[in-house]
Amino acid sequence: MGKTSKKRKELSLKRENSWLRLKKEQLRKAEELSQHLIEFMENKTEREVVRSCKEIAEKHGFRDLASVSDIKPGMKLYAINREKAIALIVVGKKPVEYGMNLIVSHTDAPRLDLKPFPVVEDSAADLCYLDTHYYGGIKNYQWVNIPLEMRGVFVLASGKKIDVEIGEKDGISFVVSDLAPHLSENIQDNRKFLTGIKGEELNIIASSIPDDAENTPLKLKLLKILNEKYGICEEDFVSSEIEFVPAWKPRYIGFDRGLIGAYGLDDRVCVFASLQAICEIESPEYTCIAYAVDKEEIGSDSSTAVTSMFLENLTKKLIAGMNTHACVGAVRTALINSRAISADVKPGVDPIYKSVYDFTNAVYVNRGIVVTRGPYHGGKKGANEANAEFLHRVRNLLNDAHVPWQFGNSGKMDEGGGGTVARYLATRGMDVVDVGVPLISMHAPIEIIGKTDVYAAVEGFRAFFEHCQ
Repeated sequence: MGKTSKKRKELSLKRENSWLRLKKEQLRKAEELSQHLIEFMENKTEREVVRSCKEIAEKHGFRDLASVSDIKPGMKLYAINREKAIALIVVGKKPVEYGMNLIVSHTDAPRLDLKPFPVVEDSAADLCYLDTHYYGGIKNYQWVNIPLEMRGVFVLASGKKIDVEIGEKDGISFVVSDLAPHLSENIQDNRKFLTGIKGEELNIIASSIPDDAENTPLKLKLLKILNEKYGICEEDFVSSEIEFVPAWKPRYIGFDRGLIGAYGLDDRVCVFASLQAICEIESPEYTCIAYAVDKEEIGSDSSTAVTSMFLENLTKKLIAGMNTHACVGAVRTALINSRAISADVKPGVDPIYKSVYDFTNAVYVNRGIVVTRGPYHGGKKGANEANAEFLHRVRNLLNDAHVPWQFGNSGKMDEGGGGTVARYLATRGMDVVDVGVPLISMHAPIEIIGKTDVYAAVEGFRAFFEHCQ
């Protein structure tokens, strides 16, 4: 090697595809984790994700925090918030007041929710529809003419809770219809791209066979079907959480099967990775928490979101369980001394749309997890801006663990931007950095990630839990 080449290697950062960088055993683990992720992504609602996390955690020795009074180092615990957020905890050797290592992801994903009274009959067309209200930042046109399934929960007047999942297993799908191109010239073709399909047009075809009743025969027939199968009446929609999600299964993408495609990878791939990582932790120095929250896609304003008091209350319980006085000051001290990763996906380069990327600072699928100071708009509005000292610690622990990682931004500064839960963790006084998996087709009904990035996320999160201080 010549002097110039040697100097370039010393001074320059090499950005390499992980398929070329990882060793055979690491690639084998990447394949194994990818298959586990495929199975995990069958969960398509927040409640399903939390149930699955709980089941997997219990198999690894985690116990409900509510059942434990005397907390000792090494204990594996979990706490669930209203079935839609979950914290998995491995108690550290040091007191909680010395700070914790947290990885915070989110369980929710863009979808179509139902309006309070969604059943609408069009007797002239002999069709019955369900009226929807979209959740999160969707592109409306992507949700038209694809198979959907219905998942969620009803709480009946009696208080009985009914879980529903109607779709592929029943041999049926639901669809939002679109206008034939032969008829769309005046009403639709001249609309702007994002309003080609309006929100009020996202109505789901629900049924087409009428009942014998004289008035609203289609609506009555649909309500009868739901009543016979689930005991549901129309008023029960008021106390329900029903989500219409893509019906297709998670799958591998491409001839070489090097990518994974699924609904809800934003951000359930990070939920999965933090779950896998914390299940491998045994006796950490600092208490470790994998915290999966709800409502990130709509602003984090909820009792199940990162802005709720759940984390403060959890911290208080941990301090008290270790026979320490759990005053407000102790809780604040624990949080201020903590270190956190806001674990959320990042838009990876899609070569079809090259103009939106700053390729010197862009991030790529299958080149490792993405570390960034924080997502933002334009002049860094809404950014957490992780400090240099904390980035130094995170960078070194990833390098020491030989984890593939890349540093960069989502796109050119004036092309848009996004946000994560990082700012809400930072307001509690802790050091926070954004780390996540690069992803193509964000917020689409099917999103795409790289297999090796799943491995990098699990290994990177494990290194953070074990070594960040």
